[in-house]
Amino acid sequence: MNLKKALPLALALSLAIGANAAAQAETVHVFVLAGQSNMVGRDATPFSFDENPSVLNYTDGRAGSPLNQIEIAKDPLRHDKDGVTYGTNAGRPFAEEIIKTLPEGDKILLVNRAWGGTDISEWRRGHGPKGYSPDSGYNLPVNPYMTTVEAARSALEAVKETGRDVSLDGILWIQGESDVDHLTCPIMYEAAVVDVLTNLRSDLNAPELPIVIGEFYQDYGGEAGRLILNTLPKIAKRLNAGLASSEGAEVLKDGVHMTTASHEALGRRMAEEYLKLTAVK
Repeated sequence: MNLKKALPLALALSLAIGANAAAQAETVHVFVLAGQSNMVGRDATPFSFDENPSVLNYTDGRAGSPLNQIEIAKDPLRHDKDGVTYGTNAGRPFAEEIIKTLPEGDKILLVNRAWGGTDISEWRRGHGPKGYSPDSGYNLPVNPYMTTVEAARSALEAVKETGRDVSLDGILWIQGESDVDHLTCPIMYEAAVVDVLTNLRSDLNAPELPIVIGEFYQDYGGEAGRLILNTLPKIAKRLNAGLASSEGAEVLKDGVHMTTASHEALGRRMAEEYLKLTAVK
């Protein structure tokens, strides 16, 4: 018998979060991860650190993983499409830095619903599902925006069911390579990203929710890539968001997906930006 599947949901969550009486007063801090494939991760090389029972993941129900279950975070956090190599992303390194700043016993829950190959138009609130096509691994069976919103809401409710305090603490966003490929107008790109992330805050009932944007690989896409990267500081300013540089990052042979070591560095930088945003003035 698969014990994990046989356990009632609330009990399974309690086991992942920590079932001792003292934990009842401790807080689970939820972070939403969204964007495209560099927020999913494609390098299967392990990180240089071990799994941490204080860093949890909300599973996505794909590639044989359970759906909407809280587990100790281990890579891959996210399975976005069939037939690809799933790997590491900046989420766990980010969490490893943030957990050091939280009260003893608190935990972090990562909710990753990023989707490879998505341009910013596919992240519009009203974007409809395309459905899979045999000749395109990038077609989506769902609306990625609503998938993200619904998963975040579900994660918050799942923690509440265990009796723990829960706090929605931020959004981590890495996206833009597809818009480089499509030669999206930088002005239109800026407006669209601001719209998507503003709507995410609104639909999660958190209009001031901290956002940290991570750069994609700086050498991707030549001049077109630089044009999109140059919009990110403007986007961050409009959203009062943090912006983490990918300077020095290396990529896999495909020329786009960052290595595990690069995600480790980017995750730490995203944590630094988050702590600046949330520092008591």
